[in-house]
Amino acid sequence: MPFVVAALVLVGSVTVLNLALTMAVIRRLRKQGSVQIVQGFGDLPSVGSTIPSFEAETVDSDWVSRDTMSGAPGVLAFFSTDCSACKPSIPYLRDYVAEVGLNRAQVIAVVSGETGKAQDFRADLGGIAMVVSEPKDGPITKEFGIPAFPTFVMVDQDGKVVRTSAGARSLLENV
Repeated sequence: MPFVVAALVLVGSVTVLNLALTMAVIRRLRKQGSVQIVQGFGDLPSVGSTIPSFEAETVDSDWVSRDTMSGAPGVLAFFSTDCSACKPSIPYLRDYVAEVGLNRAQVIAVVSGETGKAQDFRADLGGIAMVVSEPKDGPITKEFGIPAFPTFVMVDQDGKVVRTSAGARSLLENV
């Protein structure tokens, strides 16, 4: 009988250890994921819809709005200061801007989170985008219903959504 009890305790201990290691792996994968999911937000803006009305001051004290996006195609890039995949996606945004031939006025980068960290994004975007800093779950991010970071919303000259993508590498697909 003592052998049965010892075996049962050993199996139980191994099971608890396995559960703890599995939870640690899941936690690590969430931190290193390529897209940060935001709870409570909607779906990406649908193709063919007009982008929502918005107005904001950039970190350079310029003003951007839905009207800024009219008259020429452009892209809105949504980043979060808490997102581990956001900064590495900036080179993909640079490549997209170069491939499509957009100028700085046609690219709006919305950075949600800490203001100080948003300044790092401003430096990394190196003049390719007009950068708007807003608090976590800020008004523009909510208005667009952005469910994940990074997210990119491509618009035509009429302010209609032509394509959306979430995740760094998805930006250059179907350019």
